[in-house]
Amino acid sequence: MDESGVLEGATKSIRASLDLFSPWQQDISTVTEDYLKVYPTNAYKSDDQVPIELLYPKSYNYYTSCAESYLYIKFKIVKQNGSDLAATDVVAPGQQFGQQLFSSVHVFVNGCEIRIRIVRSSAKECLVGAKVNETNPFPYKIQYEDMVLYVKRYTLDPSVVEYHQDLLRKNLGRYQYPVFNHSCKSWSIPKEASNFSEILYTGKIPSRIIVVMIASEAYNGSIEKDRLTFEDFGVTSATISLAGDSKFERTINLDTANSNVLEGYHLLLEAIPKVEGGSWIDRKEYMNGAFMLAYQLSPAGTNGVGKLLNGQLKLQLLFKTALTAPVELLVIILCNYLPRCLASVTNLNLFT
Repeated sequence: MDESGVLEGATKSIRASLDLFSPWQQDISTVTEDYLKVYPTNAYKSDDQVPIELLYPKSYNYYTSCAESYLYIKFKIVKQNGSDLAATDVVAPGQQFGQQLFSSVHVFVNGCEIRIRIVRSSAKECLVGAKVNETNPFPYKIQYEDMVLYVKRYTLDPSVVEYHQDLLRKNLGRYQYPVFNHSCKSWSIPKEASNFSEILYTGKIPSRIIVVMIASEAYNGSIEKDRLTFEDFGVTSATISLAGDSKFERTINLDTANSNVLEGYHLLLEAIPKVEGGSWIDRKEYMNGAFMLAYQLSPAGTNGVGKLLNGQLKLQLLFKTALTAPVELLVIILCNYLPRCLASVTNLNLFT
């Protein structure tokens, strides 16, 4: 078996769908599971400029799953002075409101204590509506009423806990966490352009990339346009290629004028399967504000880390007609690895 492209320290495996002769496995490690409610530690309701702080204290009785935890928020849209909206006010949450609500989320892990610091976006960044007047075009704000972080935790079988502790005591084991390195790059496509060609990435090829296009006016901030409305702008062809490797070239052909986008929609579902939360976008939504070009580049799919390729990743777009206004192109790069693939930590008691 060809083992080129295997990362140092990685355990070699085959995908589960090829394991045709093993009996079904049953997980007997978990005894109980529940959610712990964690509330903000600071006063955040009166001042929307203050970052929100949450603290999950250390616990020696549970294993914590950050990936299965979630944040509950209760809020309402009010006028800038805190009064309720009038019947004539035209304002609403923007598309993908949960993603636009915060400008940044920082997670700090110290031992088995987890601190979270959330910086909120301004109302103009996550709400859309009609302009009121030139002096004060958007006199609205978001008023937070409640916030709870539900932390998923597990009680494991004592034999599993003892096994982990024994390895740590003997210095025979180190916690191994897969590293998911996600980044975003952007380019501006000028007005009247009929094509786009650019090198997106140089180095180890990512597991997946997702390409979206947004009107520059919306991207730069417009109260009347949603910042996360992804449009097709009449694109007819999108090609990803790897310099020096003709077998790697992948092209998506589209006829957006006639809603013939099945190829692009299918590839989006393939790149973001429901096992990871899924895209949950139907074909109608795909053509109305959720248009994305997705490329699954790793041969291992979304499970684990596949063989890695190196080189220059290039994107070429062709438009049916020249653009009538500038467009911002964003490329979301999803990598299931870092140079050493796994982060090995000896003193991180995140799951004890």
